[in-house]
Amino acid sequence: MDIMKYCKRFFYDIYVDVCLVLIGFGYAIYDHKENIWTILGTLLVIFSTAIWITARVQLGNSFAVEPKIRPLVNRGLYSKFRHPIYLFSSLAVLGILMMLQNGYLFFPWIILLIAQGARIKAENRLLEKAYGDDYVAYVKKIWF
Repeated sequence: MDIMKYCKRFFYDIYVDVCLVLIGFGYAIYDHKENIWTILGTLLVIFSTAIWITARVQLGNSFAVEPKIRPLVNRGLYSKFRHPIYLFSSLAVLGILMMLQNGYLFFPWIILLIAQGARIKAENRLLEKAYGDDYVAYVKKIWF
């Protein structure tokens, strides 16, 4: 893949996600309260978003909005986490919620976690069906 195609794909694949995090982050900074929760939330957003983007880049062409059979990725972050995009996107949102310090906003976050859990189960079933013993061995090596 030439560099321009790669840059274009990278831009379109993560642009919306990163924009949403930055909008939430910007609002949280605008409406911030100067305390430890704001500092911890800021650090969590920065750390999680960086790892989230890294995971997305490492996933490459195996990324799909709908669960599909694509090449199994088990290198980079995927050698430590089965679903790093879900994990670190959830942590980025949690960081924004920590910055906003509004307990009511944790309920939609819990719903997000439940929805992501359902998607993870569907993906796991699909991958196990497609890759069989290779996927089972991969799951045994990865702790989360």
